[in-house]
Amino acid sequence: MHWFDNPAICRNLPVLYRAYAWYSRLMADRAHSRVPGGSRLLSVISAATKICRLPSAAGVPLGGVTVFVDLCDPRMLWVFGEVDGPSHEARILKSCLREGDTFLDVGANHGSYSLIAAPLVGPSGRVAAFEPQPRLAALLRRSFAANHFSHATVDELACAAEEGEASFYVPADNSGSAGLYERFSATSAHRRITVRTRRLDDALDGASLPGRVFMKLDVEGSELAALRGAGQLLRARHPTLLFELNPESAAAAGGGVDDLLAFLSALGYDSFSEIDAFPASTPLERLDRTRLRNLVARAGAGS
Repeated sequence: MHWFDNPAICRNLPVLYRAYAWYSRLMADRAHSRVPGGSRLLSVISAATKICRLPSAAGVPLGGVTVFVDLCDPRMLWVFGEVDGPSHEARILKSCLREGDTFLDVGANHGSYSLIAAPLVGPSGRVAAFEPQPRLAALLRRSFAANHFSHATVDELACAAEEGEASFYVPADNSGSAGLYERFSATSAHRRITVRTRRLDDALDGASLPGRVFMKLDVEGSELAALRGAGQLLRARHPTLLFELNPESAAAAGGGVDDLLAFLSALGYDSFSEIDAFPASTPLERLDRTRLRNLVARAGAGS
Protein backbone atom coordinates (compact mmCIF):
# COMPACT_ATOMS: atom_id res chain seq x y z
CA MET A 1 0.00 0.00 0.00
CA HIS A 2 1.30 3.46 -0.89
CA TRP A 3 1.24 5.96 1.97
CA PHE A 4 -1.39 8.09 0.22
CA ASP A 5 -3.74 5.09 0.09
CA ASN A 6 -3.61 4.71 3.87
CA PRO A 7 -6.54 6.58 5.43
CA ALA A 8 -4.98 6.46 8.91
CA ILE A 9 -1.95 8.39 7.70
CA CYS A 10 -3.88 10.90 5.60
CA ARG A 11 -6.41 11.90 8.23
CA ASN A 12 -3.61 12.77 10.67
CA LEU A 13 -2.00 15.21 8.24
CA PRO A 14 -2.86 18.94 7.99
CA VAL A 15 -5.27 19.92 5.23
CA LEU A 16 -2.62 20.97 2.69
CA TYR A 17 -0.90 17.62 3.02
CA ARG A 18 -4.21 15.78 2.77
CA ALA A 19 -4.67 17.65 -0.52
CA TYR A 20 -1.21 16.44 -1.58
CA ALA A 21 -2.24 12.88 -0.74
CA TRP A 22 -5.38 13.29 -2.86
CA TYR A 23 -3.28 14.59 -5.75
CA SER A 24 -0.87 11.67 -5.34
CA ARG A 25 -3.69 9.12 -5.44
CA LEU A 26 -5.06 10.73 -8.58
CA MET A 27 -1.78 11.15 -10.48
CA ALA A 28 0.46 8.33 -9.25
CA ASP A 29 2.25 6.07 -11.69
CA ARG A 30 1.89 3.11 -9.36
CA ALA A 31 3.97 0.73 -11.46
CA HIS A 32 7.04 2.91 -10.91
CA SER A 33 6.06 4.53 -7.59
CA ARG A 34 6.20 8.03 -9.07
CA VAL A 35 3.91 11.03 -8.75
CA PRO A 36 4.35 13.40 -11.75
CA GLY A 37 4.72 16.93 -10.45
CA GLY A 38 4.64 15.65 -6.88
CA SER A 39 8.02 17.00 -5.78
CA ARG A 40 7.21 20.49 -7.04
CA LEU A 41 3.78 20.50 -5.39
CA LEU A 42 5.25 19.27 -2.12
CA SER A 43 7.86 22.06 -2.15
CA VAL A 44 5.11 24.65 -2.71
CA ILE A 45 3.09 23.24 0.20
CA SER A 46 6.20 23.20 2.40
CA ALA A 47 6.96 26.84 1.53
CA ALA A 48 3.37 27.85 2.26
CA THR A 49 3.54 26.02 5.59
CA LYS A 50 6.64 27.97 6.60
CA ILE A 51 5.44 31.36 5.34
CA CYS A 52 2.02 31.05 6.98
CA ARG A 53 3.49 29.48 10.12
CA LEU A 54 1.20 26.50 9.87
CA PRO A 55 1.82 23.29 11.85
CA SER A 56 4.98 21.75 10.44
CA ALA A 57 4.99 18.45 12.31
CA ALA A 58 2.45 15.67 12.61
CA GLY A 59 2.14 12.41 14.49
CA VAL A 60 0.99 9.65 12.16
CA PRO A 61 0.27 5.97 12.85
CA LEU A 62 2.74 3.71 11.07
CA GLY A 63 3.33 0.02 11.61
CA GLY A 64 1.64 -0.01 15.00
CA VAL A 65 3.48 3.03 16.37
CA THR A 66 3.00 6.79 16.26
CA VAL A 67 5.75 8.60 14.34
CA PHE A 68 6.24 12.36 14.43
CA VAL A 69 7.46 13.64 11.07
CA ASP A 70 8.78 16.98 9.82
CA LEU A 71 6.24 17.99 7.20
CA CYS A 72 8.73 20.41 5.60
CA ASP A 73 11.32 17.69 5.07
CA PRO A 74 10.70 15.72 1.84
CA ARG A 75 12.32 12.74 3.53
CA MET A 76 9.15 12.23 5.56
CA LEU A 77 7.78 10.28 2.58
CA TRP A 78 10.66 7.80 2.96
CA VAL A 79 9.86 7.47 6.65
CA PHE A 80 6.33 6.31 5.85
CA GLY A 81 7.76 3.41 3.85
CA GLU A 82 10.59 2.61 6.27
CA VAL A 83 8.32 2.16 9.27
CA ASP A 84 5.14 0.86 7.64
CA GLY A 85 6.30 -0.93 4.51
CA PRO A 86 8.11 -4.21 4.01
CA SER A 87 11.85 -3.72 3.73
CA HIS A 88 14.97 -5.83 3.99
CA GLU A 89 16.20 -3.67 6.87
CA ALA A 90 13.03 -4.21 8.90
CA ARG A 91 13.21 -7.96 8.22
CA ILE A 92 16.80 -8.04 9.47
CA LEU A 93 15.93 -6.15 12.66
CA LYS A 94 13.06 -8.52 13.35
CA SER A 95 15.34 -11.48 12.73
CA CYS A 96 18.17 -10.28 14.98
CA LEU A 97 16.53 -8.46 17.89
CA ARG A 98 14.86 -10.11 20.86
CA GLU A 99 13.41 -9.00 24.19
CA GLY A 100 16.17 -7.57 26.36
CA ASP A 101 18.58 -6.66 23.53
CA THR A 102 20.13 -3.27 22.70
CA PHE A 103 19.67 -1.28 19.50
CA LEU A 104 21.97 1.64 18.67
CA ASP A 105 20.76 4.02 15.96
CA VAL A 106 23.71 6.13 14.80
CA GLY A 107 22.39 8.77 12.41
CA ALA A 108 18.76 8.23 13.40
CA ASN A 109 17.08 10.98 11.34
CA HIS A 110 13.34 10.53 12.13
CA GLY A 111 14.20 7.32 13.98
CA SER A 112 12.46 4.86 11.68
CA TYR A 113 14.58 1.90 12.74
CA SER A 114 14.56 2.88 16.41
CA LEU A 115 10.77 2.81 16.31
CA ILE A 116 10.84 -0.65 14.74
CA ALA A 117 13.41 -1.86 17.27
CA ALA A 118 11.84 -0.48 20.45
CA PRO A 119 8.90 -2.93 20.59
CA LEU A 120 11.23 -5.80 19.64
CA VAL A 121 13.68 -5.27 22.54
CA GLY A 122 10.89 -4.31 24.96
CA PRO A 123 11.17 -2.55 28.33
CA SER A 124 13.98 -4.85 29.47
CA GLY A 125 16.07 -3.83 26.47
CA ARG A 126 17.45 -0.49 25.37
CA VAL A 127 17.30 1.77 22.33
CA ALA A 128 19.85 4.58 22.09
CA ALA A 129 19.47 6.94 19.13
CA PHE A 130 21.98 9.58 18.04
CA GLU A 131 20.86 12.43 15.77
CA PRO A 132 22.63 15.82 15.49
CA GLN A 133 19.80 17.72 13.76
CA PRO A 134 17.92 19.46 16.60
CA ARG A 135 14.47 19.37 15.02
CA LEU A 136 14.67 15.69 14.16
CA ALA A 137 16.04 14.78 17.58
CA ALA A 138 13.12 16.64 19.17
CA LEU A 139 10.59 14.88 16.93
CA LEU A 140 12.07 11.49 17.79
CA ARG A 141 11.75 12.27 21.49
CA ARG A 142 8.07 13.03 20.85
CA SER A 143 7.70 9.71 19.04
CA PHE A 144 9.28 7.79 21.92
CA ALA A 145 7.04 9.59 24.43
CA ALA A 146 3.88 9.04 22.37
CA ASN A 147 4.58 5.30 22.27
CA HIS A 148 5.61 5.09 25.95
CA PHE A 149 9.07 3.81 25.01
CA SER A 150 10.72 4.72 28.31
CA HIS A 151 13.63 2.43 27.42
CA ALA A 152 14.52 4.58 24.37
CA THR A 153 16.64 7.74 24.44
CA VAL A 154 17.91 10.34 21.96
CA ASP A 155 21.28 12.09 22.14
CA GLU A 156 21.56 15.21 19.99
CA LEU A 157 25.08 14.69 18.68
CA ALA A 158 27.13 13.40 15.77
CA CYS A 159 29.13 10.27 16.54
CA ALA A 160 32.75 10.82 15.57
CA ALA A 161 36.34 9.90 16.40
CA GLU A 162 36.76 12.77 18.87
CA GLU A 163 34.75 15.19 20.98
CA GLY A 164 34.18 18.75 19.87
CA GLU A 165 32.04 20.85 17.53
CA ALA A 166 31.76 20.74 13.75
CA SER A 167 29.88 22.26 10.84
CA PHE A 168 27.01 20.07 9.67
CA TYR A 169 25.42 20.52 6.24
CA VAL A 170 21.70 19.84 5.72
CA PRO A 171 20.45 19.68 2.11
CA ALA A 172 17.14 21.48 1.60
CA ASP A 173 15.63 18.58 -0.32
CA ASN A 174 16.60 15.66 1.95
CA SER A 175 17.69 15.69 5.59
CA GLY A 176 18.85 12.11 5.13
CA SER A 177 21.85 13.31 3.11
CA ALA A 178 23.00 15.70 5.83
CA GLY A 179 26.50 15.24 7.13
CA LEU A 180 29.83 16.65 8.22
CA TYR A 181 31.44 16.71 4.77
CA GLU A 182 30.75 19.74 2.59
CA ARG A 183 31.86 17.96 -0.59
CA PHE A 184 29.03 15.45 -0.16
CA SER A 185 26.22 17.15 1.75
CA ALA A 186 26.49 20.73 0.49
CA THR A 187 26.48 20.28 -3.29
CA SER A 188 23.00 21.87 -3.64
CA ALA A 189 20.83 24.28 -1.64
CA HIS A 190 21.53 23.63 2.03
CA ARG A 191 21.88 25.18 5.45
CA ARG A 192 24.84 24.87 7.80
CA ILE A 193 24.52 24.32 11.52
CA THR A 194 27.04 23.68 14.27
CA VAL A 195 26.69 20.33 16.00
CA ARG A 196 28.34 18.57 18.90
CA THR A 197 30.56 15.59 18.09
CA ARG A 198 31.35 12.82 20.53
CA ARG A 199 32.89 9.37 20.63
CA LEU A 200 30.29 6.64 21.06
CA ASP A 201 32.53 5.03 23.70
CA ASP A 202 32.17 8.23 25.76
CA ALA A 203 28.44 8.65 25.09
CA LEU A 204 27.46 5.29 26.59
CA ASP A 205 28.84 2.48 28.71
CA GLY A 206 29.13 -0.47 26.32
CA ALA A 207 29.63 -2.96 29.15
CA SER A 208 26.25 -2.10 30.69
CA LEU A 209 24.18 -2.50 27.53
CA PRO A 210 21.67 -5.32 27.97
CA GLY A 211 21.47 -8.44 25.79
CA ARG A 212 22.98 -8.62 22.35
CA VAL A 213 23.91 -5.34 20.68
CA PHE A 214 22.82 -4.32 17.18
CA MET A 215 24.05 -1.08 15.64
CA LYS A 216 22.63 0.71 12.61
CA LEU A 217 25.05 3.22 11.11
CA ASP A 218 24.12 5.74 8.41
CA VAL A 219 26.11 8.97 8.72
CA GLU A 220 26.95 10.12 5.17
CA GLY A 221 30.70 9.57 5.11
CA SER A 222 31.34 9.57 8.87
CA GLU A 223 30.98 5.80 9.19
CA LEU A 224 34.70 5.11 9.72
CA ALA A 225 35.13 8.01 12.15
CA ALA A 226 32.08 6.89 14.14
CA LEU A 227 33.39 3.33 14.33
CA ARG A 228 36.82 4.51 15.44
CA GLY A 229 35.10 6.37 18.25
CA ALA A 230 33.34 3.13 19.22
CA GLY A 231 36.43 0.92 19.30
CA GLN A 232 35.93 -0.27 22.88
CA LEU A 233 32.31 -1.22 22.21
CA LEU A 234 33.21 -3.02 18.99
CA ARG A 235 35.99 -5.04 20.60
CA ALA A 236 34.04 -5.93 23.74
CA ARG A 237 30.55 -6.57 22.38
CA HIS A 238 31.00 -7.14 18.61
CA PRO A 239 27.57 -5.72 17.74
CA THR A 240 25.93 -6.79 14.52
CA LEU A 241 26.24 -3.81 12.17
CA LEU A 242 23.76 -2.59 9.59
CA PHE A 243 25.70 0.10 7.76
CA GLU A 244 25.70 2.14 4.60
CA LEU A 245 28.48 1.53 2.10
CA ASN A 246 28.72 4.72 0.06
CA PRO A 247 31.79 5.25 -2.15
CA GLU A 248 30.88 8.90 -2.83
CA SER A 249 30.48 9.99 0.79
CA ALA A 250 33.54 7.98 1.86
CA ALA A 251 35.63 9.81 -0.76
CA ALA A 252 34.27 13.16 0.44
CA ALA A 253 35.47 12.23 3.92
CA GLY A 254 38.98 11.77 2.54
CA GLY A 255 39.07 7.98 2.50
CA GLY A 256 37.29 5.15 0.79
CA VAL A 257 35.13 2.12 1.43
CA ASP A 258 38.26 -0.06 1.46
CA ASP A 259 39.38 1.71 4.63
CA LEU A 260 36.05 1.08 6.31
CA LEU A 261 35.96 -2.61 5.39
CA ALA A 262 39.59 -3.12 6.40
CA PHE A 263 38.88 -1.53 9.80
CA LEU A 264 35.99 -3.90 10.42
CA SER A 265 37.97 -6.91 9.26
CA ALA A 266 40.79 -6.06 11.67
CA LEU A 267 38.24 -6.08 14.51
CA GLY A 268 37.12 -9.61 13.65
CA TYR A 269 34.17 -8.86 11.41
CA ASP A 270 34.33 -11.81 9.06
CA SER A 271 30.78 -12.05 7.67
CA PHE A 272 29.33 -9.47 5.28
CA SER A 273 25.82 -9.84 3.89
CA GLU A 274 23.86 -8.06 1.20
CA ILE A 275 20.60 -7.09 2.86
CA ASP A 276 18.46 -8.90 0.30
CA ALA A 277 20.40 -12.13 0.94
CA PHE A 278 20.83 -11.97 4.73
CA PRO A 279 21.84 -14.15 6.57
CA ALA A 280 23.86 -15.59 3.67
CA SER A 281 27.29 -13.95 3.56
CA THR A 282 29.66 -12.79 0.83
CA PRO A 283 33.45 -13.09 1.24
CA LEU A 284 35.02 -9.72 1.92
CA GLU A 285 37.21 -9.91 -1.16
CA ARG A 286 34.16 -10.44 -3.38
CA LEU A 287 32.09 -7.51 -2.10
CA ASP A 288 31.14 -4.95 -4.73
CA ARG A 289 32.74 -1.73 -3.49
CA THR A 290 31.49 0.53 -6.27
CA ARG A 291 27.82 1.04 -5.47
CA LEU A 292 25.74 2.56 -2.69
CA ARG A 293 23.67 0.23 -0.50
CA ASN A 294 23.31 -1.15 3.03
CA LEU A 295 25.27 -4.16 4.26
CA VAL A 296 25.27 -6.29 7.40
CA ALA A 297 28.53 -7.15 9.15
CA ARG A 298 28.94 -9.77 11.89
CA ALA A 299 31.95 -10.89 13.88
CA GLY A 300 32.70 -14.53 14.54
CA ALA A 301 30.03 -15.76 12.16
CA GLY A 302 32.60 -17.44 9.95
CA SER A 303 34.29 -19.38 12.76
